[in-house]
Amino acid sequence: MSHGEQAAREDLLGRVVDRLPAYLAVVDAQTLRYLFVNENYVRNFGRSRESIVGTHIAEVIGRERYEFALPFIEKVRRGETASYVNRFSVADGERIIQVNYVPGLDAEGRVREILVLNHDVTELKRAERALLESTEMLHRTEQISKVGGWTLDAAANRLDWTRETFRIHEVPEDFIPDVGKAIRFYHPEDQPIISSAVERALATGEPFDCELRILTARGKLVWVRAIGEAVGDRGRVTKISGTFQDITERKRAGQDLRESERRLSALFERSPVGIGELDPRDGRFLRVNPRYCEIVGLTREEMLATDFQTLTHPDDLAADLEYMRRLLSGEIREFSMEKRYLKKGGAIVWVKLSVSPLWKPGEAPERHIAIVEDITERRRAEEMVQRAQKMESLGVLAGGIAHDFNNMLAGFFNYVALAQGRATEPKVVEYLAKASDAMDRARGLTRQLLTFAKGGEPVRKIEDLSALIREGAKFALSGSNLSIDFGIAADLWPCRVDRGQIGQVIDNLVINAQQAMPGGGRIAVDARNLALGEGEHPTLPAGPYLRLSIIDGGCGIPREHQARIFDPFFTTKVKGQGLGLATSYSIVQRHGGCIEVASEVGRGSAFHVFLPAEPGGTGARPPEPSVPHRGAGLILVMDDEAAFLDSLSELLRGFGYDSVRASGGEEALDAFEADRMGPRQIVALILDLTIPGGMGGKELIARIRERDGEVPAFVASGYAADPVMARPEAFGFTASLGKPFRPVELERLLKIHLPTAG
Repeated sequence: MSHGEQAAREDLLGRVVDRLPAYLAVVDAQTLRYLFVNENYVRNFGRSRESIVGTHIAEVIGRERYEFALPFIEKVRRGETASYVNRFSVADGERIIQVNYVPGLDAEGRVREILVLNHDVTELKRAERALLESTEMLHRTEQISKVGGWTLDAAANRLDWTRETFRIHEVPEDFIPDVGKAIRFYHPEDQPIISSAVERALATGEPFDCELRILTARGKLVWVRAIGEAVGDRGRVTKISGTFQDITERKRAGQDLRESERRLSALFERSPVGIGELDPRDGRFLRVNPRYCEIVGLTREEMLATDFQTLTHPDDLAADLEYMRRLLSGEIREFSMEKRYLKKGGAIVWVKLSVSPLWKPGEAPERHIAIVEDITERRRAEEMVQRAQKMESLGVLAGGIAHDFNNMLAGFFNYVALAQGRATEPKVVEYLAKASDAMDRARGLTRQLLTFAKGGEPVRKIEDLSALIREGAKFALSGSNLSIDFGIAADLWPCRVDRGQIGQVIDNLVINAQQAMPGGGRIAVDARNLALGEGEHPTLPAGPYLRLSIIDGGCGIPREHQARIFDPFFTTKVKGQGLGLATSYSIVQRHGGCIEVASEVGRGSAFHVFLPAEPGGTGARPPEPSVPHRGAGLILVMDDEAAFLDSLSELLRGFGYDSVRASGGEEALDAFEADRMGPRQIVALILDLTIPGGMGGKELIARIRERDGEVPAFVASGYAADPVMARPEAFGFTASLGKPFRPVELERLLKIHLPTAG
């Protein structure tokens, strides 16, 4: 080769080296001075080629980098290659450079030169970092969403999983999956499903979305959602890619929700209170449970065909509608009230109603939830208590009025009786008889008033009521156009009662039935034994009872009146004082029993009287004294009414007695003491119970008994409901005599307790 050709060849080689993308330099292995640099190397340091060639490497790259590179240079001097990556500040900014040192050997194998080859890997490193960050982000996203990925290469039968897919299967990431292994993870019942889905996707490109069960490598059952979509090239499926998601919690939540719905449904159906859903627009029932139907007496189909307005008692509808208006307007969030429903046949049931809405966000309530509790028995018991309290307060007033009125009537009775004994002219006899009847009616009125007197007790004895019920009912209907059907048990239990008061109850109830059937007909009088268990009756304790029922087929009692029929002075009849049922109620209550009524307009009424019974007891009628009676001696009479003293003295004279009169307790005590000082003449005492502003009979008899425990003493009072009148023996008296009384009642008392004159 000629010298010219050699020079041309070297020039060509130099131009090629200058155009290489790498940074190329040749350094003397011993002196570490540059022997050659290409254009890129020169440009990288921003210097001229002349300023670099012949210069020590440390002066070009800097002392700090030189010291970092020196170990690598020493390695090359030993004949090895070496490389490292570092950051360099160059003319156009900071770059990441891969530095490669290659030894240049001479013919004897000694290192004469070092070839320095630098590559700019800045963009490559950036791309690697971006890929790494993207991969990490994918892993974090999978971990958060619990969604893994997978790809099936159909041609290579290769299956690739992402990190989350490995985690779901609970296998390490060095596990090598294939189609067979993957399918074996599925529950045996679900393996045919996933196999068929993959086969269809490969054959037809049909995507799939399945919810299946897998058994992980640790034996845990996991629900997964496997989604696959075919990837093809020119109509041919080459791959299937998809996602793999753990949906166990969602499935469990769904099962819990279904279980909760099942329990709520069971609670709804079996609840001891009524539950219903209503349309707020028209009040129609959308859903009701069996207890709600039972409370209102309708079938479920009947309930769903009606609305709450139709079932509500007319007197409660306005309040119910007002609550509903306020609920719909947002004034209130819920409400509770006590109201009445009308059952089939017109019966009333009291309920406690609670209503709250179910809202949709931003909209009106889509339905109302109503909860109803049957409180009929509680309301009935409360009404009985209220009625009893009303009776008690009225009793205070009634007792005072009746006491004063009876005191006045007592004188009238005595004087009329005296006049009747002396009258001979027919018209006078007739007028006196009518006056006596009128006073009897007045006495009956005061007796009914006295039934309400506070603290009064019946004078009770064990009685067989069979005959009293028959005789009382027949007597009350004598002369009427009604007949009676008796149903009285042959073994009817005796009761401890005040015979006169219970007779009054029978009389009042039978007359009430008669007035309900002005056109005639039949009434039923039934009496039977009844053993009540604990809690079986809302107001009565457990025990044996006699239940007396008087049933008519009359006009019935309107619903709006039924709550008031036992109130004093309430009546719907043209004639009557409104005391018959009130008196009966009070009498029965004081006997420890109660009265109940069931009535329907146009079909009649049934009154049921419950009286405590004493099975095994025996009842006996008190002996009736014979008349006439004649006695002798002196009877001390004390009363603050002069007319009564005068008339009573005249009556006693007719029975053979003289009398000493006293207007107060002190005067009577003085008269009794004076009689004891001489020959005893006083054979009995008749003492008024109360003396306004002075000593009454109760205090007086206590002081007399300190002196004499034998003398017969009778208490007389117009307040016949006082405990002293009911149990005179307990207070030191021999017997009691209620004002006003007829001469025959006085004569009977004298006959029983005083000897007949010889």
